[in-house]
Amino acid sequence: MAFILTFLGKGGVGRSTVAIAAAKKYAQAGKRVLLIGQDPSPAWGIALGMSPSFSPINLENNLDAVQIMATAALESGWEQVKALEA
Repeated sequence: MAFILTFLGKGGVGRSTVAIAAAKKYAQAGKRVLLIGQDPSPAWGIALGMSPSFSPINLENNLDAVQIMATAALESGWEQVKALEA
């Protein structure tokens, strides 16, 4: 059975830290984990030792992570729309 665990709250309260710790704990317990972050700051990548990626990156057994860069994705799509319109 799959489930989704989310961490919400205002900035600077430790959401990313707790999410990363929970993901690692579940992965070590044998659960398959996909950790998804949308924080545009470099702290996410620094904490995980990864660069922003649109595709999941395997960090350790049972743990993959992806940092969704929504702004970059929207801007990329917008450039394609402008090119088609031109």
